[in-house]
Amino acid sequence: MSGFAQQHKSSDAVLCGRLRDDPTFVLRTERALTQEHLAGKDDLTTSFVNAVEHGRKIASFTTIMKLARGLDLPPSELFRPFDKLR
Repeated sequence: MSGFAQQHKSSDAVLCGRLRDDPTFVLRTERALTQEHLAGKDDLTTSFVNAVEHGRKIASFTTIMKLARGLDLPPSELFRPFDKLR
């Protein structure tokens, strides 16, 4: 794998998150919400919430807005952990 491809792969892993580092997972569990409860708050599926938390899907802007609304916080909070990457 080329250096660029390896770097890109590593960046994707960081941006997609790992379960315990994923902001959606952390914020959801801090609020004692299940994936089912969060998904049901804003017309998302449980499997999609799970895929976002495990880094298998990347949330669109619309989904980020829905997740933030379901977590009762501003969307910017979902990006706060990435501030450390600068």
